[in-house]
Amino acid sequence: MIRRFLLPLIAGIAMVLPAAAQQASPVRLFLDCDRGCDRSYIRTEITLVDFVTERTAADVHLLITSERTGSGGSVYSLAFIGQRDFRALSDTLSYTSNGTNTDDERRRGLTTAIESGLVRYIARTPWASDMHITLVRDELTDQQEAEMTDQVDPWNYWVYSLSGGGNYRGEESSNSGQLRLNLSANRTTEEWKVRMSAFGRYNERNFDIGDDQTVTSIQRSGSVWLMAVKSMGQHWSAGGTVFLNSSSQDNTDASITVGPAIEYNVFPYAQSTRREFRFQYGFRYDFRDYEKITIFDVTSESLLRHSLEARLDVKQPWGELRLNSELSHLLTNFDRSLTDSYRFEIDGGAEIRIARGLSVDFGAGYQRIRDQLFLPLENISEEDILLGTRRLPTGYEFNVRFGFSYRFGSIYNNVVNPRFGF
Repeated sequence: MIRRFLLPLIAGIAMVLPAAAQQASPVRLFLDCDRGCDRSYIRTEITLVDFVTERTAADVHLLITSERTGSGGSVYSLAFIGQRDFRALSDTLSYTSNGTNTDDERRRGLTTAIESGLVRYIARTPWASDMHITLVRDELTDQQEAEMTDQVDPWNYWVYSLSGGGNYRGEESSNSGQLRLNLSANRTTEEWKVRMSAFGRYNERNFDIGDDQTVTSIQRSGSVWLMAVKSMGQHWSAGGTVFLNSSSQDNTDASITVGPAIEYNVFPYAQSTRREFRFQYGFRYDFRDYEKITIFDVTSESLLRHSLEARLDVKQPWGELRLNSELSHLLTNFDRSLTDSYRFEIDGGAEIRIARGLSVDFGAGYQRIRDQLFLPLENISEEDILLGTRRLPTGYEFNVRFGFSYRFGSIYNNVVNPRFGF
């Protein structure tokens, strides 16, 4: 009788004691960062909080979002959202990494910013009396302080990048190789945003189909893109683009696109890491020189088109929502009306936390295509169809995506164990 009574009691105590030991910190933190965060490093370095895997069980929900800077770095927005006893206490900090920072420098800087944001929460707990804040700062000479006050950028905010590479692989009956090259020059200030880039790629595949026959597939593409955008307040901007392109898949020997555009953001641009709802209208002139005669019996033509795009991005504690829609409408090629030629695209998706530990993600996209003026008149060979070297005629494209994630079990676990690489 005593044994039947003691065994459940001992089991209950064994379940309670680990839970109590694991809640040693007075602050529970839910880290919400999908990109650019080294979670293992952050959990190892920050020991003054308990990391939990369930948002609703946390005292502080830390939502981290990021955007690229003109120098190739990133600006991280750290939104500390108080919950439970801290629900009236929220704050937002930022951390900026340079384009030349290593991964280790970036993660150390982000971790320091997280620690700084947690101070005000720890200060309202019984641990406050044991907290000591130290500011480490190197002594600066008068000349160094003057240089920092009146710093001159010798590059005038310009950032340049050069990258390239290639690969080759083969087996007994096939081989393939690829070469690629990228160039870019960017300048970003509060008033102007300038982007210039050049890209080239060559891809060749060879297949031995027997009887001393070889099928060769060659794809080449290249482009040059220039864009300049002028800031016009917290909601408006205007700019223009120049785009030069060549693509064997699109039957285009050379093309150039030039035109202005204007954009309105419902929310201030300063809030773009958390939410943005942009509308952009553009008007463009296209000149195209085709490799082969098209289905409209031309080898080159000039086009006028206009387009309207709407884009919504929302990142909140409950999840993320994305929606993008664009209508591109051809007007004329100066020989005939093209008002029946257009392309409509819509794509959206969401990731939503439904309940404790349960989240779902889903999305879908659809394109109505009525502007394939570049299609060649001659029949496309079976080799081109199978290898995907030529664009096929189509009136639509669509895709559907979905998934889910369910996590259950212990939500209190700050242990990082890197053994066996997992």
